[in-house]
Amino acid sequence: MDTSITLARIIGIALLLTGVTLFNGSYFGAVMYDFAHSMGLLWVTGFMTFVMGAVLVALHNMWCRDWRVIVTLLSWLMVIKGAVIMVIPQTMMTFYTRILSDHFLVFGGIYAVALGMTLLLLSSYARKRERELV
Repeated sequence: MDTSITLARIIGIALLLTGVTLFNGSYFGAVMYDFAHSMGLLWVTGFMTFVMGAVLVALHNMWCRDWRVIVTLLSWLMVIKGAVIMVIPQTMMTFYTRILSDHFLVFGGIYAVALGMTLLLLSSYARKRERELV
């Protein structure tokens, strides 16, 4: 359970930070514009996303009926996203340029903050339960 708790906390904090960044639409819009127009950066990002996802899957591939499956699902989504970015970059560039609306950024920010908070709360609750059992 320690691995699940640690990964949930890392992913939760990363999602919170990403969500807060998304609320700054002008900044994130400029970042995404630069990203969508740089094939090299797109490939490196796809590669890093794939590798990070593969490491997370190797460390945590738990298909269980509790909150830990969220970490597994997010890990597999990272693997898939990284592979898609590397294999069909033009499609991803088109997708990224289409999502650069303020509405999407706010919605994405809310979603990322909510998911990050959920992971942090669930991991804290699991840690507390783990300590009570000892």
